[in-house]
Amino acid sequence: MSALAAVARPGPSTVLSRVLAPQTSRETRRYKSVKTNVGQVASSQAGYLLKRKADQEKKSKNRKKLPMFKSLPPAQLDHPLFKAKAAFEVQPFQPKTIQDPTTIGQPFVINPPENDPMRIFGLPRKLWLEFKLLSKPYTVVRQVTKDALDLLAIAKNQPSSETRVVFTGRPGCGKSFLLLQAVENCVQQNWVVLYFPRGIDLINSTTTIPTTSARRPTSSPVNKKAFKKITLPVDLVLEKQAPVYLEAVMKALEAQKDYPVLLAVDEFQTLYGKTEYRDPHFVPIHSYHLSLPRMIMEYASGKRSFQKGAILGSISASRTTHPLPLELRDALALNSPDLRPVSPYEKRNKTMLEYAEGLRSLEVPEKLTLAEAVGVFEVWKQQQVFGNEKFFYDEAFLGKYTESGGNARDFVWKGLLASLDA
Repeated sequence: MSALAAVARPGPSTVLSRVLAPQTSRETRRYKSVKTNVGQVASSQAGYLLKRKADQEKKSKNRKKLPMFKSLPPAQLDHPLFKAKAAFEVQPFQPKTIQDPTTIGQPFVINPPENDPMRIFGLPRKLWLEFKLLSKPYTVVRQVTKDALDLLAIAKNQPSSETRVVFTGRPGCGKSFLLLQAVENCVQQNWVVLYFPRGIDLINSTTTIPTTSARRPTSSPVNKKAFKKITLPVDLVLEKQAPVYLEAVMKALEAQKDYPVLLAVDEFQTLYGKTEYRDPHFVPIHSYHLSLPRMIMEYASGKRSFQKGAILGSISASRTTHPLPLELRDALALNSPDLRPVSPYEKRNKTMLEYAEGLRSLEVPEKLTLAEAVGVFEVWKQQQVFGNEKFFYDEAFLGKYTESGGNARDFVWKGLLASLDA
């Protein structure tokens, strides 16, 4: 009988134990329970950390030690990079210093105090970029600067409804700089100044509370002395909303006669179009549906007026989404070649025509005179924005002035700053 037959026979078999190896109860490695000692694991980890620390100390000993830094004496700093810049000494921008007729074309520096409009209200974007490149806010007096300041000298003793002027001109001719010069002049002559450097923020629903250094909110008024003396016509309750407080302050400024008031708005054309706000049907609403733009337009149209002061505005072409509207164009009688042809049959907004009625235009020359361009060139040259010791400044000035056609913005941004030596 074979072994297989013994396996197939039912019942216990003694032959099977002889054929197969004895089976014992084993646990595979996968399911085998491993008993570890916590003390052994902790000791192994501690040993690893000690070994790692010893390796790091060994590497730090082998590493080459660097000597202590010692500054070179000034006699050895002969590289041109370490040469001190020559101080650019110019007169401060003040009414007394710019009254002289010989100051046309000369650069001046604006020294803004703590409560200056530049610090409180901010600056237009282009001006802010230029002042960031320069060490200080410099400006050049032009003939149109004299004209604007003479206009404000007359408006100082007249109602603001008599002086409602908008600076116009070709793009880049210097309208925003002229408005800033007028604002700084009025601040130094103890005016109450309300300056809006970016008019698009008044109709733009995407702008939050400004917190940057360019537009930092502050509780410090421009003219502290005036605001301490001016009293509100009515008592206010603190629970009321901000437009109520603003309206009360504006009425107090209208009633007082001690201080002239300047209301200056850059990007003035944005107030005479549609805003970014939408009605329930998602249709853009007009600016006169908003409280603050409507209030400014009431002063611009003469519906409201200060006892003494002026209303100044500046047209900006940098906002391509808000071109010059037809109503404002008709009120200012503008026929610039940069503007598109307009048919008299195109529809006008009657409400906008009322708000634009009575505005006058002060056209800024489209070209810098040779003396004014020299002043601008001298500012950027002294700040060492371009050029070097062997740079041909005379040839560069004439070349950039000719390339830009005398345009102030192109002379700086597309001429001097776009040079390979900048």
